[in-house]
Amino acid sequence: MAAPMTSTGESDTDVNVDEEKSVYIQALYSVGVTAATYPLTYAKVLVQIGHEPIAPHRTRTIFGRDGLALPNVFKYVGHIRRVDGYFGLYRGITYKIASNFVGNVAVNHVMQKMKASSVWSRNKLGSELDGDKDAEDNSFQDFLKETAMQSTAQGIAVIVSHPFHVMAIRSMAQFVGCEDAYSGWFSAIGEIFDRDGILGFFAGLAPRLIGELLTLWIANTITHILNNFIIEDVEAKQYTGAVVNLLAGTLTYPFSVVSAVMVVTHSGLAAGSPPNMLHFRNWIHCWRHLSRENALKRGSSMLFRYYTPPVIMAVEEPIGSKVATDSLLVTPTPLPPPPPLEHQWKYN
Repeated sequence: MAAPMTSTGESDTDVNVDEEKSVYIQALYSVGVTAATYPLTYAKVLVQIGHEPIAPHRTRTIFGRDGLALPNVFKYVGHIRRVDGYFGLYRGITYKIASNFVGNVAVNHVMQKMKASSVWSRNKLGSELDGDKDAEDNSFQDFLKETAMQSTAQGIAVIVSHPFHVMAIRSMAQFVGCEDAYSGWFSAIGEIFDRDGILGFFAGLAPRLIGELLTLWIANTITHILNNFIIEDVEAKQYTGAVVNLLAGTLTYPFSVVSAVMVVTHSGLAAGSPPNMLHFRNWIHCWRHLSRENALKRGSSMLFRYYTPPVIMAVEEPIGSKVATDSLLVTPTPLPPPPPLEHQWKYN
């Protein structure tokens, strides 16, 4: 029996083969971008988990105020190269490539399967045949349907790629303590499984998943409103999605920071243990602590970075109490003047 033909004269088999090729081409493109920008990603992750090996220097902010500036991402990359050499800039890159490749393939495969389903085709056809009277309602329904499909695909992609994401983050975090537990695939898998079991491969999953889905819904909602009710220029509408995605990512950035911290805490690495990092019970506990430390946005700006001192509080409860542990009910106390900067930062 011959394969059904499309309106262009191609068989469904040929179309499926082309779609499969497109999926892997997009995934390979993502791998190339990941490799090219990896040193910057590496430095950003170290900032997210709170590692600042270079002392800030005195400067003036863009508003003319005196302040302390932290090194930008390029100086941070230079520091990594001086410590670990050129190849040290690519520590953990294989895990990151695997994470991005698996995630991209999963997203595209799931989207293709859902769009090819009879339910999607029938509803899409119905929206095209409806009159102008229901055009606005159909547009909103299509927006909800498309966003729900993207959410499903993105959620699955995040889950299946997260074990590789964990190995990548922890491999980068080894820089803090000059460790090598995650230097190879077998050693990394064994380290995670021996310490935390299967759940260790999904450390930090909740904040990452919530952040990804919130970004998607915020970006799609704002884009739908702008393109359908505010922006009339057809060419301008083509760029709305990209701009709004950047803004939405800025709003949900704290979830990325919390996820990176939760991947590292309790990992046995120096970066995830006191005094470099507290042992957090869960991501809510981590969020509250980072919020009090004004650290939920660290790493969001990689060019103009200013040092924000942590808010240090003294608790009025016994050390072992729940209040003292959580640091929720606190009263500020005067602090002695800080020591000179050269004594606060030490190079590894």
